[in-house]
Amino acid sequence: MQRSEVDLRETPRKNHYQQSAWAPERPTVVYVGDVPIGLTLFEMTEVVEMLYVGNSEYVPVRSLTPEQRRRYQAPRYWTTTKDLASGRLCLQAYCPSWRVSWVKRWSETKPGQFSSMVPSIVQELEAAGPELSVQLEAARIRAEEEHRRWEYEQQRRREEEKRARQEKCRQDALKDLLAAIATWDEARRIDAYFTEAVQAAERLGADERQRLLGRISLAKELVGESRPVEMLLHWKAPSERN
Repeated sequence: MQRSEVDLRETPRKNHYQQSAWAPERPTVVYVGDVPIGLTLFEMTEVVEMLYVGNSEYVPVRSLTPEQRRRYQAPRYWTTTKDLASGRLCLQAYCPSWRVSWVKRWSETKPGQFSSMVPSIVQELEAAGPELSVQLEAARIRAEEEHRRWEYEQQRRREEEKRARQEKCRQDALKDLLAAIATWDEARRIDAYFTEAVQAAERLGADERQRLLGRISLAKELVGESRPVEMLLHWKAPSERN
């Protein structure tokens, strides 16, 4: 449950700055049957014309005497409006579910009037119970449907991610396998080359044979040892990859 925002001003106005009011940590909730209704009791503010009288001080124009009004003249003194405590109470009822927008206010027109307003307020709250019950049930159904859609989207996302991982594993496995095959082909080609070179050396005279065999040894050192079988042994199939 959450408390509805409260506008302390007697006449709520949009796009107008107001200070946040203090509120208890927990909202006050009453029940009409099984329907919760939040209640907030507060003192309203009212728009008061104020006169600047110097030294950063403002006084209500309505409190000035005729003599003071004549004394405080423009341009040295000027008027403005401020929201001041009115001494009058207001009760705001609301639905504590954020899914249902329902707010109603009862305001005193003069101080001390609230106790006489209580019976009619109770009647209106009791009358609002059935309609709020319908709205809350509709909100519950919407929430369940939204949750089902969310679960479906989450499952669909997980399946798509799984397919993407599987495809990546397949592509990586294929890439590594083709690299192993290419290494094997290269190793066979190099081995065949050196085998033929050694055979050719056997047909040469002693000096040239030694010279060629020496060149073959240097060439083998440069090429290094190829291990295509080891690459295949370490290769991982798609199902073996994370």
